[in-house]
Amino acid sequence: MNATGEFMCSGTGARLRLPRTGSPTSIKRCSVITLKKKAGNSRRCVCPSESELTAWANDLGYDMVFVGPLKNYLQDSDVVVAISSSGNSPNIVKAVELAKSRHVPVIGLSGFDGGKLNELADAKIKVVTPKGEYELVESIHGMIFHIMTRYFRDYFNHVAKRSEEQHHK
Repeated sequence: MNATGEFMCSGTGARLRLPRTGSPTSIKRCSVITLKKKAGNSRRCVCPSESELTAWANDLGYDMVFVGPLKNYLQDSDVVVAISSSGNSPNIVKAVELAKSRHVPVIGLSGFDGGKLNELADAKIKVVTPKGEYELVESIHGMIFHIMTRYFRDYFNHVAKRSEEQHHK
């Protein structure tokens, strides 16, 4: 967060970097959610297609599928939100290690005992369940992510409105 009220500021938008494994569709992706101050929200994947994800995996190994793109996109003002049910997914752990090496804060959403992600994250959200209850952990992660997205969207809209009001005084 900076003085203008932008979270993970880059130009006119705010970016959430989201390396995650597991989803209802079982597609593994690393997403960038852009919460624009005025124009609403947009979503873009760091690995925009399964082909690109496969290319990263084939060239560097599946454990590097998020590190490769993040090396190209990660900025000092970003915050990484990492999501892994076990907290031990090698591709997530490596992405978090990259962020930490660049002094980029990490919010970690994990399940079960939290795994390595819970150890590395600056802010930790752990869904404690017996190991193997992926459907419960992933469902709760989905709800938490929606709440976070809604919170930041509302926050940025409030900051933008307040900024405009002060500008017109």
